[in-house]
Amino acid sequence: DPRVVRIWRLENLASSGLLFAGTAGGSFALGVFTAFPAVLVPVIWLVFGLWFWISSFWWPPRLYRSWSYRLDQRVIELRYGVLWQKSVMIPLSRVQHVDLLRGPLERHYGLASLEIHTAGTRHASYKLEGLSEETGETLRERKLPNNGEIKQFLHQFQEPVEVAMEAS
Repeated sequence: DPRVVRIWRLENLASSGLLFAGTAGGSFALGVFTAFPAVLVPVIWLVFGLWFWISSFWWPPRLYRSWSYRLDQRVIELRYGVLWQKSVMIPLSRVQHVDLLRGPLERHYGLASLEIHTAGTRHASYKLEGLSEETGETLRERKLPNNGEIKQFLHQFQEPVEVAMEAS
């Protein structure tokens, strides 16, 4: 759901804004109270200001466009990554359980995240962010990880289900 871009922007605005404010205050104090070269203070502000803009405005729509998932009778495939693209195939037989997560911002925008827990210790859970509440609840209510019901759930699809998120 394209509304997830707003959530990612707000989250990045908060974290990058705090980092930028701290860096700006710290570099100002360095320039005023120490022998730190004053000419470097605007350079530091520029670098962190650029990081603030990239992480808050440029990155979220590109991250959204890079995300897709596909569900068929054997696997859940996740594809994501802006600079480094990754494809993960999760065999349904390895799925232990599925959690539906809704933080305050997700609830406000009517979204949810689906966390898929797998058997194993390394990379044992994967998160699908930006699902509509209906899609997330449908996947959870269908008890996706229960292997006895997976075939029944997937039987309704004549062909594999593939969803690519579109840009906002």
